[in-house]
Amino acid sequence: VYLPKGYEAPENAKKRWPSLYFLHGLFEGPERWEQRGGAELLDAAVRRGDLTPLVAIVPAGEMSFFVDSADGKQPYARFFFEELIPHVDATYRTVAQRERRVLMGSSMGGAGALRYAFTRGDVFAAVAAHSPAVMPADMNDASPRAKRTLGFVRERFSSVFGDPLCPKAYRCANPLTVAEDVVIDPRLRIWFDCGEDDRYEFDDGCRALADVLAKKGVAHRTRILPGGHGWDYLRSAMPDAFKFLDEALKAPPKPESRKAAP
Repeated sequence: VYLPKGYEAPENAKKRWPSLYFLHGLFEGPERWEQRGGAELLDAAVRRGDLTPLVAIVPAGEMSFFVDSADGKQPYARFFFEELIPHVDATYRTVAQRERRVLMGSSMGGAGALRYAFTRGDVFAAVAAHSPAVMPADMNDASPRAKRTLGFVRERFSSVFGDPLCPKAYRCANPLTVAEDVVIDPRLRIWFDCGEDDRYEFDDGCRALADVLAKKGVAHRTRILPGGHGWDYLRSAMPDAFKFLDEALKAPPKPESRKAAP
């Protein structure tokens, strides 16, 4: 939990703050946010005036891919929405409204952030995903490098995606196919970026996702930038994403609309 400067000051005892949830990558955990410079980048953005002060939450996702596992033993998505967010809003002085709640993520967490935002636009005002694990809609269309990634997933995450790999679980976890299948809240602000030398070729997935969103008429911002995959890339990409999220947090609420692209 990251608390903004002045949170505990007596004069702010009744003040409430926006909230940001950051979903970490595979083989990482909440501690990496601090160790690799995430908190420092957030501090710098606040000092520059690029991001309004807020409460940031970095939950432990372990290797869950932030989904409800296929075997039913790890209902992570249910936990996130039914337990974690209510707990945060009850424990910290956050503004418990979608207009003041945003979401970020990287790699595995970037895919989770996009999926959560696409399916629960009633909870988040904006999402910013870095190097999100966006795979081809059809596993047979994956590049050799992407197929190696899928093979790794099959071997290590059978509890999450089934053994053999369950096409339905894969489709429900992949932001590309989620974007194809659901109606995305038109109020949601969407940002995703990826390094052009991403070793998992998630940049190809991001291009495909941008095409899907464009065909559905869903507004979004996407960038393919110099760099690879990991925190060196994140440190270069996150500052602009903070500005994007700040736009959403400071925007006046838009009325809910039932009209959206099919």
